Amino acid sequence: VTLYAVEKYIIKPFTKESQCSFVEALPSTAGPQPSRWFVSHWWGEPIKDFIACLEQHNHDFWRNSNAKDHDDRGGGMTIDTPYWICAYAINQWDTEKIAPDPSKSAFAEAMKIAKYRTVSILDKEGVVFNRIWCVYEVYLTLLASKRKKESSSSEWAIYTAHQHQFEYKERKWDQICEPRDAVGIIFGDRKATTDIYGAAESAARESHFPFELILQSFGITIESAKATVELDRVHILNSIAEKPEDALADEPLAMHDNYASLNNLIRTAFASSYGALQAARRKGGKNWTEALSLMSKGTVMNYMNFDFRRGSGWDDMTTTEAVQLIKHLPLTIQGLAIFCAEFKPEFIHALSEWIRQTKNLKSLAIHFFSIPENREAGRDAGSSLASALAHSRTMETVCLCETNLIGSRNASDWAEFFSKSESVKNFICHGLSEFAGYKKDDTKKIFTVRNKHHYLGRTFPDGMITNEGFKILAKGIKSSACLETLEFQNHRMGKSIVAALRSTLKMNESIREIRFWEDNMKKRQKENFTKALKKVGKDNNVDVEYKKCQPLYGPAESKK
Repeated sequence: VTLYAVEKYIIKPFTKESQCSFVEALPSTAGPQPSRWFVSHWWGEPIKDFIACLEQHNHDFWRNSNAKDHDDRGGGMTIDTPYWICAYAINQWDTEKIAPDPSKSAFAEAMKIAKYRTVSILDKEGVVFNRIWCVYEVYLTLLASKRKKESSSSEWAIYTAHQHQFEYKERKWDQICEPRDAVGIIFGDRKATTDIYGAAESAARESHFPFELILQSFGITIESAKATVELDRVHILNSIAEKPEDALADEPLAMHDNYASLNNLIRTAFASSYGALQAARRKGGKNWTEALSLMSKGTVMNYMNFDFRRGSGWDDMTTTEAVQLIKHLPLTIQGLAIFCAEFKPEFIHALSEWIRQTKNLKSLAIHFFSIPENREAGRDAGSSLASALAHSRTMETVCLCETNLIGSRNASDWAEFFSKSESVKNFICHGLSEFAGYKKDDTKKIFTVRNKHHYLGRTFPDGMITNEGFKILAKGIKSSACLETLEFQNHRMGKSIVAALRSTLKMNESIREIRFWEDNMKKRQKENFTKALKKVGKDNNVDVEYKKCQPLYGPAESKK
């Protein structure tokens, strides 16, 4: 049963007397119901599949935390949250009144009310990709996202009916194992702190998306798309070509630069998704290279977030493939976060080269990337990264956590980064001291808690700045003209850094806040260190603070 049958046997008979839309004819005491999501779909897909997709979408978007911008991105869905579905929302007795200019149609107005949050329902044959209204609606969503003028909340999700067993067991307290009838890919910014899902869970979910449908998305062409009403196709193509309203009924051009831009906008958005990238990598060959090529041309994405831990869909990814991925990241993105990338030093060298080419990169976060193979690999890779960041003119925030890319052995290179950088305002660096000194059996207990087997049985020559390393860093920090906040955690620092810090703050006029988090001091040492830091901060009008670290993986597990 399709929506065509629903219109014929339910919608039209139910509204025959009132001659209004199905929604208006329903008895309701709720008053106006502004839609939270706009639904873009083809009337020919089975209603059963359509419902399965919306049920899964509703389930996926139940989360809502203001701290993570979930509300803007469409989170907080319940069974009562309104969707806008054209068959029920538009008066099917008066379809002749649809405006010639598609940008002024009821569809466009509904998208605006939904703040350009659009969920596309993709049928099993991929017909949606060939329906001009569906492609145009996605275009308006992505355009709003790109321009950020009409809505900063624009979001595009695409769901298809697909029975599968979904499993996500990374977190002990939040494991998921359930059968599902549909799967979705969620586009837009993959920002580490604002993704409505963690990157690992999103990647695990999207890995089930049927690859044959992903391939079809790579060939979207608006100029060959069809419409039930031929005049709609003419109006949409002419509108995209930016013809004046009195020329919208003219024969549309066979080719236009705006057609190519639209096609590229949609293809690259799809290719940048976890589902598309992972499926293309598994297939390999031309599929992988085509996906990477499309992703590299993307302009919609502002933030990208890759979590490579096991179970996230990237299992068995080689260093060669990871290097290819990094080399093809869009040069226009503003933020990049990388988690648990267990690759060889070539990965960081490729990342460094990409950073040198970027145009807008403002933030970089690397968590759990350490190189244990030899004593020099981590040091040299970190030095390469420091050099690339020093030459960036847009970078504002750098976060290096639980990594040996920075440590006492390459402190001089990072000092040079601080002295040369003209844009970095915030620098966060968490060391590896929490993992130092544990025996293999103890380490195993730690890493089965939250980060399964990561670093299990390995030893690292560095990953801590220590007192002497900080004294070297301080020489570069002293001459920084842009640095505002610093945070150091788990680096085995102590009171002997105070003199270097005092000298640095006397010379530096931009720093306003410094945090030290350590867990390697006895009570008297901690008290003396805290007192000395506060005095240095007070003397230089800088907020300087020491705090005791909470063990990353829990005190019970780390001490047994």
